[in-house]
Amino acid sequence: MKNIKEFVKQLDGVRKEGNGYTARCPAHDDSSPSLSVRQVGQKLTIKCYGGCSEGQILTALGLSPYDLILEQKTGAPGQGHKSRQGCYSVTRVKNDIENSVTQPVTASSTGVTVGQLAQAKKIPAEFLERLGMEDCGYHHQPAVKFPYKDESGLTTGIRYRLTTGKEKGKQRFAWRKGDSTSLYGLDRLQYIREKGWVLLVDGESNAWTAWYHGIPALGIPGKSMWCDRWAKHLEGLKVYLYQKANEEDLTLAVMKSIPELMVIESKGDIEDLSDANIKCINVGDYVEQLLRSAVTAETKKAEMEQRELKQSYERARTVIESADPIELIKSSVRNLGYGGDLKPVMLTYLSATSRLLEMRNGSMPVHLLLCGPSSSGKSYTVSIVKRLLPEDAYLVIDAGSPRVVIYDKTPLKHKVLIFSEADSLPSGEDNPAAAAIHALLQEHQLRYKVTARDPKTQNFVIESIDKPGPTVLVTTSIKPLDEQLSTRIFTLEMAFDEQQIGAALEAQAKLEVEDFQPQPPEELVAFQAYLQMLAPIKASVPFARGISSCLRKRPIVPRLQRDFARIISLVKTVTIIRQHHREKDYSGRIMATLSDYAAVRELVNDAYVETTGANDNVRRLVLKLRELTDTPVAPPVSVTALATALGVNKMAASRWARKAVRENWIINNEARRGQPAKYTIGETMPEKVGLPTVEELQEAELRLSRGSDGSPEERTNKIEPDRQVKSAGYDDEYF
Repeated sequence: MKNIKEFVKQLDGVRKEGNGYTARCPAHDDSSPSLSVRQVGQKLTIKCYGGCSEGQILTALGLSPYDLILEQKTGAPGQGHKSRQGCYSVTRVKNDIENSVTQPVTASSTGVTVGQLAQAKKIPAEFLERLGMEDCGYHHQPAVKFPYKDESGLTTGIRYRLTTGKEKGKQRFAWRKGDSTSLYGLDRLQYIREKGWVLLVDGESNAWTAWYHGIPALGIPGKSMWCDRWAKHLEGLKVYLYQKANEEDLTLAVMKSIPELMVIESKGDIEDLSDANIKCINVGDYVEQLLRSAVTAETKKAEMEQRELKQSYERARTVIESADPIELIKSSVRNLGYGGDLKPVMLTYLSATSRLLEMRNGSMPVHLLLCGPSSSGKSYTVSIVKRLLPEDAYLVIDAGSPRVVIYDKTPLKHKVLIFSEADSLPSGEDNPAAAAIHALLQEHQLRYKVTARDPKTQNFVIESIDKPGPTVLVTTSIKPLDEQLSTRIFTLEMAFDEQQIGAALEAQAKLEVEDFQPQPPEELVAFQAYLQMLAPIKASVPFARGISSCLRKRPIVPRLQRDFARIISLVKTVTIIRQHHREKDYSGRIMATLSDYAAVRELVNDAYVETTGANDNVRRLVLKLRELTDTPVAPPVSVTALATALGVNKMAASRWARKAVRENWIINNEARRGQPAKYTIGETMPEKVGLPTVEELQEAELRLSRGSDGSPEERTNKIEPDRQVKSAGYDDEYF
């Protein structure tokens, strides 16, 4: 264009406005002028306030982006340098705008032309040209450009083909700068709707082949480029997807937005439609044959899952079929450098695995708080367990705002949510983010409502963030959590005595001397991946009534119901870990045995006792204080004196004393801050009460199995002794 007036002569309804013009937009039915034309430097800018893009406007006028560049005499002809007047030459401006896409092609260039592409794909060049394909240059190489159009036929994007085939190490495609992706062939939708069905194919070559043979098809720009919003174009159509070998991910992506999707799969050595055409196969007959054998995407998904499950089982077979996977896990934890008492790390492992259980209303996974002083091994314990899990099994939040877990896009279903420090957890009775976390922990669903401004109306609307669980929370802290959280979380007090510290130091020294970094066994990580694929896993505790009967005889505390739910979940977790040696009931639930309960009791009995505050260490401290003050004239005792009498460090004695003070079992008579404590005996401690023993459970079950007249009755769910039965693991019948 020579000037702006030459450009606006092609428009209707032109009016002068300020330094530019307004006119009716040629790209849509414009009753009132909505197109603005301005000159900025040596380039025209056009904008439609009705929403049309620059490309749509130029296509309607039969112009290209070059036509927006005004002619300018700058220096010697053909030079692309800046003139003395400060303006760029036309050649330079064109190159800047098109990002050097249309540079001239030299004789030594390699690339592709329409003729070469037609020959390679065995499609007439004239047919490809009718589709809008043209020869052009791309970075000094010949290329083929072709348009992406919308339903009305307007060009919305330009893509460049740079090679004839899949040449290793070479770029095959490029998009025009600023264009966004869409389905290829949307301008054919009217014809497709007349047919009533459509075949989705991967790539433009397959679309060209389908169209050449009269098949109603649309092209997906790439196997990883499906966009959910494209499904709206296919409403009312029967949709088929051509799935290439090993491209199940595309099927899974498309079926999320098109649940009724049908799938056809390549046969024999034929890769796709283009490959069939190249091999001189009748593409129409080939597609018709495939359509007759089409299956639903749900069926294809189930086949893929079963195949992946079988492969996952094989990778984890040595763990699944071992005599006891729990013992293998303990051995691996030792080899990874964990010293001392294994209860904390094994309980953390069970807590993480409980994410996979099927959750009914009222049940809970095992949320866990590792509590203890600094350097007591809390974070190290969590890190060991993380190494035994696949990376997609957990989400770690090291530090962040209270709402980070709400706005994080990572799914939470059957995941472990690890807050490295409990300080990052949202807290407070009036904190809505804390309420959302509480609901996630107990109701297995995070719901959070926020107000946001609608971008179209600018009015405030309510948006809901919903993230389904179940999700297991694991965190660490040097102090107990607030009451709202603590009742939902199993708190494990980390041992910090000389024996534990010594064992940890010995394990670390061994790793240092042997000079190697142990790696977790691949089969153990594969084992967790296998269990993840089975989630939600159904399990049953047939002796749950016996556990309930025994717990009712313990002191009744408000959190007893949640303690019961956690114990049941722990037993189920051990059961699914040992599932290869467990039977299933009539509804497919894996049946727990008393040995599973025994394993849980061994791990958590001490921690359960600690929920009352009266653990063994606190009892020792209170009894020692009673000894030291067992005379009428005995003075109050300091924490230093208690530590010396107990033979422990002052830090440990201080922690135990604070716990005893909270429960009023001892009294600190020193009210001044910063002064040494003066402890005296307080209220009487409750009796030590732990989880029921296996023997107690057996007696309870025997009582429950008798009727009111004392005669034995047949129980609905009978306790079976442990049997080596291969019915919950992988076998031909299972799959």
